[in-house]
Amino acid sequence: MKRTLIMWLTLVTLAAGALAEVIPPEGTDADFLEFTGIQARSAVVLCQSLSVCGEREGQVIDTLRFGDPFVTDEERDGWTHCIYADGSRSGWVRSDYVLVDPAYYVTETQTAVYAYGDADAPRVGLLDGGEKLPIIAEQNGYFVVSLRGASGWIPAAGAQGEPERE
Repeated sequence: MKRTLIMWLTLVTLAAGALAEVIPPEGTDADFLEFTGIQARSAVVLCQSLSVCGEREGQVIDTLRFGDPFVTDEERDGWTHCIYADGSRSGWVRSDYVLVDPAYYVTETQTAVYAYGDADAPRVGLLDGGEKLPIIAEQNGYFVVSLRGASGWIPAAGAQGEPERE
């Protein structure tokens, strides 16, 4: 019985190797630097919607949605300078709701998401293949990923690649 369980766990672990890919952080956005001459890093919105203000604590000029990418060249006093990827607009967003220079978890098959990083944790969601989620952290063999304003835990054993933070 014990041998069968070990063989089954080994097969599950080997099969899990093709469940996802981890895309590491990019660092400075080379395309944006070439296009604008501004040295900036990529960033992504983590919440459902995020107000863009013309000045820090100023009037709202636009709204970004979960997963919307932008670049930033400055973070100050809890605010992140937001420059649209095409360089057309800029403003300020609250730093608490964005992730600068993120790594991403990309599912290849259906992937379970758990309430916390433990084998006995309740499952809180099931992701479809092809979903790309920002990685907030890696703890105890799990990736903590952003889920439109919430977070979930995915076992890191099923991912190829490393988030490699500086």
